[in-house]
Amino acid sequence: MSIIISPKKVVRILAYIVILLVVLAVLSQLYKYLFNQGEDRYLTQILNMDVEKNFPTWYNSLSLLLCSSLLFIISIAKRKLKDPFFYHWIFLSILFFLMSTDEMIQLHEQVISPIRNSLNTGGFLYFAWVIPAFIFGLLFLMAYLKFIVKLDSKTKILFIISGFVYAFGAMGFEIISGKYVFEFGKNNLTYSLITTVEETLEMVGLILFTYALLNYLSTQLSEVSISFSNKGE
Repeated sequence: MSIIISPKKVVRILAYIVILLVVLAVLSQLYKYLFNQGEDRYLTQILNMDVEKNFPTWYNSLSLLLCSSLLFIISIAKRKLKDPFFYHWIFLSILFFLMSTDEMIQLHEQVISPIRNSLNTGGFLYFAWVIPAFIFGLLFLMAYLKFIVKLDSKTKILFIISGFVYAFGAMGFEIISGKYVFEFGKNNLTYSLITTVEETLEMVGLILFTYALLNYLSTQLSEVSISFSNKGE
Protein backbone atom coordinates (compact mmCIF):
# COMPACT_ATOMS: atom_id res chain seq x y z
CA MET A 1 0.00 0.00 0.00
CA SER A 2 1.31 3.43 -0.88
CA ILE A 3 0.11 6.83 0.31
CA ILE A 4 0.21 9.50 -2.39
CA ILE A 5 0.36 13.13 -1.28
CA SER A 6 -0.54 15.78 -3.82
CA PRO A 7 1.17 19.16 -3.18
CA LYS A 8 -1.74 21.03 -4.77
CA LYS A 9 -4.34 19.22 -2.65
CA VAL A 10 -2.39 19.91 0.55
CA VAL A 11 -2.08 23.58 -0.37
CA ARG A 12 -5.79 23.75 -1.20
CA ILE A 13 -6.70 22.36 2.23
CA LEU A 14 -4.33 24.75 4.00
CA ALA A 15 -5.74 27.67 1.99
CA TYR A 16 -9.30 26.78 3.03
CA ILE A 17 -8.22 26.68 6.68
CA VAL A 18 -6.50 30.07 6.41
CA ILE A 19 -9.50 31.67 4.68
CA LEU A 20 -11.78 30.35 7.43
CA LEU A 21 -9.47 31.63 10.19
CA VAL A 22 -9.15 35.06 8.57
CA VAL A 23 -12.90 35.47 8.04
CA LEU A 24 -13.66 34.40 11.61
CA ALA A 25 -10.93 36.68 12.98
CA VAL A 26 -12.25 39.72 11.11
CA LEU A 27 -15.86 39.01 12.10
CA SER A 28 -14.88 38.55 15.75
CA GLN A 29 -13.00 41.86 15.83
CA LEU A 30 -15.84 43.69 14.10
CA TYR A 31 -18.19 42.34 16.75
CA LYS A 32 -15.78 43.27 19.55
CA TYR A 33 -15.34 46.91 18.54
CA LEU A 34 -18.62 47.71 16.82
CA PHE A 35 -21.06 45.87 19.06
CA ASN A 36 -19.28 45.08 22.33
CA GLN A 37 -17.48 48.36 23.19
CA GLY A 38 -14.03 46.83 22.69
CA GLU A 39 -14.55 44.19 25.39
CA ASP A 40 -13.27 40.68 24.78
CA ARG A 41 -15.36 37.55 24.95
CA TYR A 42 -14.15 33.96 24.84
CA LEU A 43 -14.80 33.59 21.11
CA THR A 44 -13.09 36.87 20.22
CA GLN A 45 -10.00 35.78 22.15
CA ILE A 46 -9.67 32.32 20.60
CA LEU A 47 -10.07 33.81 17.10
CA ASN A 48 -7.90 36.92 17.54
CA MET A 49 -4.74 36.65 15.44
CA ASP A 50 -2.81 38.89 17.84
CA VAL A 51 -3.38 36.63 20.85
CA GLU A 52 -1.35 33.54 21.79
CA LYS A 53 -2.65 30.05 22.64
CA ASN A 54 -5.68 30.16 20.36
CA PHE A 55 -6.76 28.73 16.98
CA PRO A 56 -4.61 30.98 14.72
CA THR A 57 -1.55 30.43 16.93
CA TRP A 58 -2.02 26.66 16.96
CA TYR A 59 -2.43 26.64 13.18
CA ASN A 60 0.71 28.74 12.64
CA SER A 61 2.72 26.58 15.01
CA LEU A 62 1.60 23.36 13.29
CA SER A 63 2.25 24.88 9.86
CA LEU A 64 5.81 25.76 10.87
CA LEU A 65 6.23 22.28 12.33
CA LEU A 66 5.03 20.76 9.05
CA CYS A 67 7.68 22.76 7.17
CA SER A 68 10.29 21.64 9.69
CA SER A 69 9.31 17.99 9.17
CA LEU A 70 9.44 18.26 5.38
CA LEU A 71 12.84 19.97 5.59
CA PHE A 72 14.04 17.17 7.86
CA ILE A 73 12.93 14.52 5.36
CA ILE A 74 14.75 16.39 2.58
CA SER A 75 17.88 16.72 4.72
CA ILE A 76 17.93 12.95 5.38
CA ALA A 77 17.71 12.31 1.63
CA LYS A 78 20.45 14.86 0.99
CA ARG A 79 22.69 13.14 3.53
CA LYS A 80 22.17 9.80 1.80
CA LEU A 81 23.03 11.45 -1.51
CA LYS A 82 26.09 13.12 0.06
CA ASP A 83 24.77 16.49 -1.07
CA PRO A 84 27.09 19.39 -0.07
CA PHE A 85 24.07 21.43 1.02
CA PHE A 86 22.90 18.84 3.55
CA TYR A 87 23.76 21.15 6.47
CA HIS A 88 21.73 23.99 4.93
CA TRP A 89 18.66 21.78 4.81
CA ILE A 90 19.06 20.45 8.35
CA PHE A 91 19.65 23.95 9.74
CA LEU A 92 16.45 25.12 8.03
CA SER A 93 14.60 22.24 9.66
CA ILE A 94 15.93 23.22 13.09
CA LEU A 95 15.15 26.89 12.45
CA PHE A 96 11.53 26.15 11.56
CA PHE A 97 11.19 23.91 14.60
CA LEU A 98 12.39 26.79 16.79
CA MET A 99 10.00 29.16 15.01
CA SER A 100 7.15 26.70 15.67
CA THR A 101 8.06 26.62 19.36
CA ASP A 102 8.34 30.40 19.49
CA GLU A 103 4.91 30.75 17.89
CA MET A 104 3.41 28.90 20.87
CA ILE A 105 5.35 30.55 23.70
CA GLN A 106 5.97 33.97 22.05
CA LEU A 107 9.59 34.04 23.19
CA HIS A 108 10.55 36.85 20.79
CA GLU A 109 8.08 39.17 22.52
CA GLN A 110 10.05 38.81 25.76
CA VAL A 111 13.01 40.70 24.25
CA ILE A 112 10.98 43.70 23.08
CA SER A 113 11.07 45.68 26.33
CA PRO A 114 14.80 45.08 27.10
CA ILE A 115 15.84 46.14 23.59
CA ARG A 116 13.40 49.07 23.53
CA ASN A 117 14.67 50.32 26.88
CA SER A 118 18.32 49.82 25.94
CA LEU A 119 18.10 51.56 22.57
CA ASN A 120 15.25 53.93 23.47
CA THR A 121 13.29 52.94 20.37
CA GLY A 122 9.79 54.02 19.49
CA GLY A 123 7.64 54.72 16.46
CA PHE A 124 8.32 52.22 13.69
CA LEU A 125 10.75 50.38 16.01
CA TYR A 126 8.32 50.21 18.93
CA PHE A 127 8.34 46.42 18.61
CA ALA A 128 12.11 46.38 18.96
CA TRP A 129 12.59 42.65 18.29
CA VAL A 130 12.61 43.53 14.57
CA ILE A 131 16.13 44.96 14.99
CA PRO A 132 17.91 41.66 15.83
CA ALA A 133 15.50 39.86 13.46
CA PHE A 134 16.58 42.15 10.59
CA ILE A 135 20.26 41.56 11.37
CA PHE A 136 19.70 37.79 11.50
CA GLY A 137 17.82 37.99 8.20
CA LEU A 138 20.75 39.71 6.47
CA LEU A 139 23.24 37.16 7.83
CA PHE A 140 20.91 34.34 6.81
CA LEU A 141 20.64 35.65 3.24
CA MET A 142 24.41 35.95 2.93
CA ALA A 143 24.92 32.42 4.27
CA TYR A 144 22.21 30.92 2.02
CA LEU A 145 22.85 32.87 -1.19
CA LYS A 146 24.79 30.05 -2.86
CA PHE A 147 22.24 27.49 -1.60
CA ILE A 148 19.37 29.43 -3.20
CA VAL A 149 21.25 29.95 -6.48
CA LYS A 150 21.85 26.19 -6.81
CA LEU A 151 18.16 25.29 -6.43
CA ASP A 152 16.11 24.40 -9.50
CA SER A 153 14.31 27.39 -11.00
CA LYS A 154 10.79 26.61 -9.73
CA THR A 155 11.91 25.89 -6.17
CA LYS A 156 14.12 28.97 -6.21
CA ILE A 157 11.24 31.23 -7.26
CA LEU A 158 8.87 29.67 -4.70
CA PHE A 159 11.44 29.99 -1.90
CA ILE A 160 12.06 33.65 -2.71
CA ILE A 161 8.37 34.56 -3.03
CA SER A 162 7.31 32.65 0.09
CA GLY A 163 10.20 34.12 2.09
CA PHE A 164 9.38 37.65 0.94
CA VAL A 165 5.66 37.28 1.75
CA TYR A 166 6.38 35.80 5.17
CA ALA A 167 9.04 38.41 6.04
CA PHE A 168 6.84 41.27 4.79
CA GLY A 169 4.10 40.08 7.12
CA ALA A 170 6.28 39.20 10.12
CA MET A 171 8.58 42.24 9.98
CA GLY A 172 7.11 44.73 7.51
CA PHE A 173 3.69 44.86 9.11
CA GLU A 174 5.23 44.57 12.57
CA ILE A 175 7.01 47.85 11.85
CA ILE A 176 3.76 49.41 10.63
CA SER A 177 1.79 48.15 13.62
CA GLY A 178 4.56 49.34 15.94
CA LYS A 179 4.19 52.88 14.64
CA TYR A 180 0.42 52.69 14.99
CA VAL A 181 0.56 51.34 18.56
CA PHE A 182 3.10 54.01 19.49
CA GLU A 183 0.67 56.70 18.30
CA PHE A 184 -2.78 55.28 19.07
CA GLY A 185 -2.46 52.17 21.28
CA LYS A 186 -3.65 48.62 20.75
CA ASN A 187 -7.26 48.55 21.85
CA ASN A 188 -8.94 49.61 18.61
CA LEU A 189 -10.30 48.08 15.42
CA THR A 190 -7.61 49.49 13.13
CA TYR A 191 -4.79 47.82 15.05
CA SER A 192 -6.69 44.52 15.08
CA LEU A 193 -7.11 44.66 11.31
CA ILE A 194 -3.42 45.51 10.82
CA THR A 195 -2.36 42.49 12.87
CA THR A 196 -4.85 40.31 10.99
CA VAL A 197 -3.23 41.32 7.68
CA GLU A 198 0.19 40.67 9.24
CA GLU A 199 -0.72 37.15 10.35
CA THR A 200 -2.50 36.42 7.07
CA LEU A 201 0.64 37.24 5.10
CA GLU A 202 2.65 34.93 7.36
CA MET A 203 0.14 32.13 6.78
CA VAL A 204 0.18 32.66 3.01
CA GLY A 205 3.99 32.65 3.03
CA LEU A 206 3.99 29.34 4.89
CA ILE A 207 1.48 27.82 2.46
CA LEU A 208 3.71 28.79 -0.46
CA PHE A 209 6.76 27.38 1.31
CA THR A 210 4.95 24.14 2.12
CA TYR A 211 4.01 23.80 -1.54
CA ALA A 212 7.63 24.49 -2.54
CA LEU A 213 8.90 21.72 -0.25
CA LEU A 214 6.27 19.18 -1.33
CA ASN A 215 6.88 19.99 -4.98
CA TYR A 216 10.63 19.65 -4.43
CA LEU A 217 10.14 16.23 -2.87
CA SER A 218 7.88 15.08 -5.71
CA THR A 219 10.06 16.38 -8.57
CA GLN A 220 13.65 16.48 -7.35
CA LEU A 221 13.59 13.62 -4.84
CA SER A 222 10.86 11.40 -6.27
CA GLU A 223 13.03 8.31 -5.69
CA VAL A 224 12.90 8.88 -1.91
CA SER A 225 10.59 6.50 -0.06
CA ILE A 226 9.77 6.15 3.63
CA SER A 227 9.31 2.72 5.15
CA PHE A 228 8.73 1.47 8.67
CA SER A 229 10.40 -1.53 10.26
CA ASN A 230 10.43 -3.15 13.70
CA LYS A 231 13.89 -4.61 13.23
CA GLY A 232 16.08 -4.10 16.24
CA GLU A 233 13.29 -4.53 18.77
